[in-house]
Amino acid sequence: MFPFAFIARCAFIAQPPLAVALGFAVAETLCPPGAFFEVAPGVPPVYEQILARAPGPVLEIPPLSADPLIWAARRGFETLNGGGAFIPAITLRMETAVQNHWLTDTYQAIDDSKAARLLLNETEVRYLILPGRTRGGIDPLAERFKDSRCFRMLGDYEGDLLYEASRTRECPAWASEHPEKPSAPPEA
Repeated sequence: MFPFAFIARCAFIAQPPLAVALGFAVAETLCPPGAFFEVAPGVPPVYEQILARAPGPVLEIPPLSADPLIWAARRGFETLNGGGAFIPAITLRMETAVQNHWLTDTYQAIDDSKAARLLLNETEVRYLILPGRTRGGIDPLAERFKDSRCFRMLGDYEGDLLYEASRTRECPAWASEHPEKPSAPPEA
């Protein structure tokens, strides 16, 4: 206790603001610890399925979900999800587009949406996950994905739906940004 009293007395005499800072530091150590939440070990089955497939970036809806960052760290795959203090601009654009065009009450076709154009043309997303654990459920969105030509369903893994992006001429969101090049006229 002697060293602490000596430091406090010196700090108070020399610099009153230093004494206040020291007081805050002591108060912080006496406070209860921060609240942490439990995270289940391992990764959900849908992520295990992705690991068994060709590698490629994964996006779980909604884009600002924190859980995919944990799963990616545990198994070493690339995720386009983000969050925290520093969020890439493209992640914020994805979040806005997905919220406005997929997760609202809109009934616009998935393939005609701004979200599909953004994901297919401005990112390298290969796999898309509609998690069954999402608040409010994914049934209306999953129903709209059934008609998609841009996202091919790979399976349902304990309620998590896995899709693969399809960048082909049959996908309007991709084809509109990649018009076919005119063929050269035949040689005479």
